[in-house]
Amino acid sequence: MFKRLIRIVVTSHLALAVVSCGGGSRTDDVTARYLEAWRTHDIKTLTEMTSPDVVLEFGRGTLAGREHIINAVEFSAGANTTVEIGNIVVRGDTVEFEMAEKNDIVTACGIEALLHHPRLIFEDGKLVRKGEVKGNRTFRVYAEQLSILRSWIAKSRPDILEAITDERGRYKINRRTGELLAMMARTWHESKTIE
Repeated sequence: MFKRLIRIVVTSHLALAVVSCGGGSRTDDVTARYLEAWRTHDIKTLTEMTSPDVVLEFGRGTLAGREHIINAVEFSAGANTTVEIGNIVVRGDTVEFEMAEKNDIVTACGIEALLHHPRLIFEDGKLVRKGEVKGNRTFRVYAEQLSILRSWIAKSRPDILEAITDERGRYKINRRTGELLAMMARTWHESKTIE
C-alpha cells in the first residue's frame, strides 16, 4: 500500500499550506482545501465539498447528512474555536490527521485542547464519510466537565439552558449555542477561580 505523508504548515498569519512529500495529487489539493475551510469555519466551501448524504461515525452512533457537519462548524465558529491540524496521512481517497481544538468551553473544562484523530474519505472531491481513527481521553474528561457546567447553567441561568437545548435536553448544535455556551463557560470558569 502506497503511503504519502504531507505536512501542514501554519504561518504567523494562520494561513494553511500543504507540503506533499513525494509529489502532489488531487487528494492532497482536496485535503488542503477542506482542512483550511474547516479551520477557518468557511461554511460555503465546506458545503460545496461535503456530499449531501455524508455519513458521520462517532462513538456508538452514526448520523447521515451534510447539515451535521455544517452545524458542528457553525457551533465551533460561535464558540470562537481555534483549530490546529497536523500529522496528515493520505492513502488514496482516505485522509487521517490530528486536530486540536481550543475555545473557552474547553478551557473552562480544564483541558488544554480537545484532541481528535479524524478519518475523512473523499469521492470525486467531496467528503462522503467522517469518523474517528481512535478514541481520546480528552473527550471523556470534556464530557464529564461539560455535564458539571450544564448543571451549573441549569441552576444559575435556566433561561440559557433552555435556549441551548432541544426538547429532549440535547445541546442544539449551531452558532448561537456555541456563543452562549462559551459565554457561560467563561462565567463558570471565573466563578470557580474566585471561590
